[in-house]
Amino acid sequence: RVATAPSRHMGRSMLPLRAVRTRFTAALAASAPAVTRSRWLGRALQLRGFAGPIAPEMEVKFEQASGPVTYLPLWAQQEQRPPLSLGVLGAALLLPLGTGALAVHLLAGNPQEGETEEREYSRTVLSWTIHYASALLAFAGAAHWGMQLAELGVPRRSDYMALYYLSRFSAPVVFVMFGWLGSVFSYAEPHEAALWLMSGWVGLGSCDFLAKAFRITPQWWFRWRAGFSLAAFLGVFLLMLSERNVYLGQKPMIRM
Repeated sequence: RVATAPSRHMGRSMLPLRAVRTRFTAALAASAPAVTRSRWLGRALQLRGFAGPIAPEMEVKFEQASGPVTYLPLWAQQEQRPPLSLGVLGAALLLPLGTGALAVHLLAGNPQEGETEEREYSRTVLSWTIHYASALLAFAGAAHWGMQLAELGVPRRSDYMALYYLSRFSAPVVFVMFGWLGSVFSYAEPHEAALWLMSGWVGLGSCDFLAKAFRITPQWWFRWRAGFSLAAFLGVFLLMLSERNVYLGQKPMIRM
């Protein structure tokens, strides 16, 4: 009896403890949403404290651009006409081409019997002028390389930098190749050489138009280059109309 009395007393004391534990668990489960709401409310109050009023001098306002975005420097956006030195340079570069195109027609004529090939000045001038027109086409296309190396109209950082470099570095290569083909065909196939050069000048004008449309060149660039390319195109067209172009194929150096 003495041994069993404590066990009965402990059994009776465990019943209230179990009931208290059950009631505490139920109360905790019922109060969980309230505790969660109080936590979210406390965090919201903290965020409101951080998002207080900002001083006007520290506030940053983002305005929507009224037109296309350009990265040109201020001087390139304000200038409406090309510099005088650039106009003089363009005229000086076109002068040999125009002179050669006129000289081919002025010196044209059927060679007399017994006249050596060295006396055919028209054919020689035609070949030299086509060589010059080929070099001029490559030089005009390489101007885009210079603008890209100077980073004219290019943002400092952009996700499309690879596209900028690809378009402005790879496009002039096409005009260099067209000029090279014109120079190769200048003596053997002058008519084909003139066609290649005219196609190259048309392509260069299209490239300059796209550069203006994407605002990576000054405002006056396309107007100046359009006149320059048109003058060069007409010069090569005069070369193609020369009667020296009726001779197809390279002439033999040793006559039988």
